[in-house]
Order: sequence, then structure tokens, then C-alpha cells
Amino acid sequence: MSNSTIGERIDGLLRERGISGSRMSADLGMSRSFMTELRKGRAKGVSAENAARIAEYLGVSTDYLLGNTDRPEKQ
Repeated sequence: MSNSTIGERIDGLLRERGISGSRMSADLGMSRSFMTELRKGRAKGVSAENAARIAEYLGVSTDYLLGNTDRPEKQ
């Protein structure tokens, strides 16, 4: 799992959906600083719970978000 992959996927999905990072942070109850660090690839990691919450919010599978597959749809 590469943090840069997660960040790139989150940024791309946010752009596609017209959602700001601030809005997602507020909706998920996560700190803006953590989301910024994650999106920039500087976060040390992301918990399974937070990855699942972000993936659910963005409507993709956790595997896609983590870079384990290129298929964004949920199984």
C-alpha cells in the first residue's frame, strides 16, 4: 500500500465528484490536517477503519482506494 497511491486516488475521486477535501473531512469527522497529509502522500499510514470509511464515502472499494486493483467498483 503506497500512501501516494491512496492520495492520488482520493484526489482524483474528489475532483470527479466535485467534492472538496475540506467537505470530505467534515462529513467523515476526520481532521483536515490528516486528510491533507494523506492526500499529499505524507501520512505514515491509514487505519483499515478510516480507509473503509473514505472508500464508502467516495463510492469505491477499499481495494481500489489502497491501490490493490484498478477496478473502482465494489464487489
